[in-house]
Amino acid sequence: MKRKNIGKGKVAALISLLVIFVVIFLLVGLIVLQNKEKLLNRSFDKYRVLTAKETFENGLINSNFEIPIFGNPKLVGSDEMRNKYILEILKDGSMKLYMNNVKVEDFEKEYEAIYKKALYNLLQKIPPEDYELSNASALFDYLTVEGYEYLNQDGKEILILSGKNANSQYVSMQFRFRKVGNNVKITVENITVDGKVFSPAEMRVFLANIYKIDKQSIKSNLVDMIKQGRLKDFSTKTIEEIFGNLNNPRWSIKSEDENVVEFNATDVVDKNEISLSIGFKLESDGSVSVKYIFVNGSEVDSGEAQDILKYYLVKYGGYDLQSELEMFKEKISNASVPGYSKKFGELLIGSCDNISWSIESTMKGTKLTASGVTKVGKNKVTLSFLISSKGAYLVSSTIDGNNIDPNELLSRLVDDLGKVSTQLEESKYNELISLVQNSIIVKGSQYSSNKSAFERFLRNVSWMFDKNNNKVVLTGTGNYAGQVWQFKFNFEILFGKEVLLEKVYMNDRNVIDEVTDYIIGKIFKVDVLTKNIVELVKNSIYSKKTYYEFLGRNGWSLDTDNDNVVFNNSSLMIRFVVLPNGDVKVTNLSYNGTDYTYMKEEVLKALENGMSVETLLTSNKSFETKQSTNQIIEQPSKQSTESENKEESQEEIKPYQF
Repeated sequence: MKRKNIGKGKVAALISLLVIFVVIFLLVGLIVLQNKEKLLNRSFDKYRVLTAKETFENGLINSNFEIPIFGNPKLVGSDEMRNKYILEILKDGSMKLYMNNVKVEDFEKEYEAIYKKALYNLLQKIPPEDYELSNASALFDYLTVEGYEYLNQDGKEILILSGKNANSQYVSMQFRFRKVGNNVKITVENITVDGKVFSPAEMRVFLANIYKIDKQSIKSNLVDMIKQGRLKDFSTKTIEEIFGNLNNPRWSIKSEDENVVEFNATDVVDKNEISLSIGFKLESDGSVSVKYIFVNGSEVDSGEAQDILKYYLVKYGGYDLQSELEMFKEKISNASVPGYSKKFGELLIGSCDNISWSIESTMKGTKLTASGVTKVGKNKVTLSFLISSKGAYLVSSTIDGNNIDPNELLSRLVDDLGKVSTQLEESKYNELISLVQNSIIVKGSQYSSNKSAFERFLRNVSWMFDKNNNKVVLTGTGNYAGQVWQFKFNFEILFGKEVLLEKVYMNDRNVIDEVTDYIIGKIFKVDVLTKNIVELVKNSIYSKKTYYEFLGRNGWSLDTDNDNVVFNNSSLMIRFVVLPNGDVKVTNLSYNGTDYTYMKEEVLKALENGMSVETLLTSNKSFETKQSTNQIIEQPSKQSTESENKEESQEEIKPYQF
């Protein structure tokens, strides 16, 4: 059997084709891999500074990437909590993010968290521009970071770092990130320390101290840095914007070691020209402090220096002096008037109307002026106070535009205050008296006011206000039970509007409630109030029993014309009067029309013991003898005419002598 012989040329051609195919395959695969790797170096949406690969490399730990020939490229990494992240980049450039093999629904939120962490880590590796030769970790030696936030503003990518320094000051710094070529550049956009926003000059000094830049670079620009700096606590304008307004300003370095620049100028104050020298010191935090001030060649103390600085800050620095008006006004108002037990605020308000306050800054301190018109005399007055580091003083005063010694004006105002206080008290008391007069203490009365009711009952009426007891007092004379009494009514006012009758006095004796109710009921013509006095008599004990017990339930009435409680059972009639202190007295006793008042005690005792009046009179031997001398009171017959009835009703009851 013959074997077919293949030529060497054909074998070589086959091998060549195979090699070409492999090379083409490798080239195609390499191109595919390169294209997929380019996908890893793309950025996502607004996060432009770092690519996806750079984000994972700097934002996560143990990051790597996978670029399969078939399938999508992936970035893999883990965070400090060992959560595994996989970022898959599709052919169209879109991305999918998985955390622990679970697809993340809010892709942008999670990606931003990784991106923000990447920027923060880069900040620990890359120092800001102009400080590239320094150690990036110097920032974190200075600042204890409490948090950081990512901000994308008008295309600028900013990381805001916040925390506290060794002095417990709250520091906030804004870092802008840019991509220049393949390098990340960082610049400091803003610095705030305890709420104070630093100027560019202050930022430069602040960062130089953090990153430990050679001080010589600061000294070469020391004057400019001072001029562009801002005073501590006064950050409205720069030093030059404030003090550059003075005449003949000159700036020179006073001490390079202490970073002190001296400013010299002249100014006109109160029509006098002065020379001014101020030593400005550049502090390590970039702010500017004042080391000294000379006025006309003489150094002023620290308190005076503060007053001078404030004067120029108000004049040229936009310092809002009006914001201090209320504070200083309160301070002056609460201060004591020298030599008097009064506060200035109390004195001014009590003695003047139309009070106004003005404030101005002077080289010697803050001047506060109170203006007003006196209530007595209607004079225009002013009181001017100077508030400085040394205290607050009354420095000048005027009356109707003319200067007057402050002590003399104070004396006048104190006198006026006394007069005004008296007038105000009288006015207040009159208002309270009017309130009592015009109100009504009894509902259902036919009278419209207390005044109309009381003044109909009383004579010699007097209304007054008792300052010691804070009550309205009404006094006058009036009749009660056939006798003239001196009445006194005390009124109390509750909540400034409700009037109550507190007490009633008759001849300076306190009146019990039942008698008070009777008198008030009689005055206001409200019968319901008068009934209590009848019950008082009925329940009063004569000797051992109440009148009610031995006289009985029926036959009781009230005679308001004579202020008597009357018992009448057709044969026996007894008239009672109740004294202001509640004592019950019998003023008249008759039986079958005969007056037996002279033997009232015997009759009442007999009745209390159960004996009838008839039995008593029969057994009394002296009765016949005395009967002839007694006046017989005729009882009206049924045939009495109307005129006889009228005459009987007008029969005078003799007053009881108390």
